[in-house]
Amino acid sequence: MSIRANFQKVIDEVQFQYDVFPRSDYQPLPWVGINQAQRGEGTNARWEAIETSLTGLSIHSGMDIGCNLGYFCFALAQKGIPMLGVDMDSRYIRVAQYASAKIGLSTVGLCQMMINTETVALLPNVDLTLILSVWHHWVRSYGLDKASQILSALWNKTEQVLFFETGETEMSSDFGLPAMGDSSRKWVEDYLKTNCAGANITHLGQFKAFAPLGDENRNVVYRNLFKITRMTV
Repeated sequence: MSIRANFQKVIDEVQFQYDVFPRSDYQPLPWVGINQAQRGEGTNARWEAIETSLTGLSIHSGMDIGCNLGYFCFALAQKGIPMLGVDMDSRYIRVAQYASAKIGLSTVGLCQMMINTETVALLPNVDLTLILSVWHHWVRSYGLDKASQILSALWNKTEQVLFFETGETEMSSDFGLPAMGDSSRKWVEDYLKTNCAGANITHLGQFKAFAPLGDENRNVVYRNLFKITRMTV
């Protein structure tokens, strides 16, 4: 290994330790020894539900929109599914790249990009798409109509199955989310039916999250996770 490569290895390690200090944000990364995270319990539970729901499907490619540290990319890649992780946060992408190199996965690609109505066209068609706890940020940034356009565009790029979850009534008013009535689950399900043409909607359960400024022990809430499949699948 060259002197430059040795220096780069040291720099990468220091950067990684800095990026995950004092602890991981939402996702754990057990592959590199990070087992605790703000949404660690909920992340593991979501993965169990997603993994189980893939039984019987033949998935050959996937992407995770708002991939955070890449937990779901790595978990799916280890099942033999090449994954593209996309996030707008450079720190998250750095951590995911470090983890990918440590794990030695050649089937995970990572991209720093802000998803909007223009950039969504740059994304590939894949068998599987994850949109977990991202949609409400699009509503806050772009408004409901453009958030719906992004969702529909991603659904059109999804050949088989899309997993969707969003912040619901626990989100603060500055997110500008629509009133969801007495049942946020029904509201989201109806919304998905409207914006994901030709889809079957399956509710996979409610999973632990938290309201702003909370964690899995304070301000705990439960969000609905949906599996959206094409009627021909």
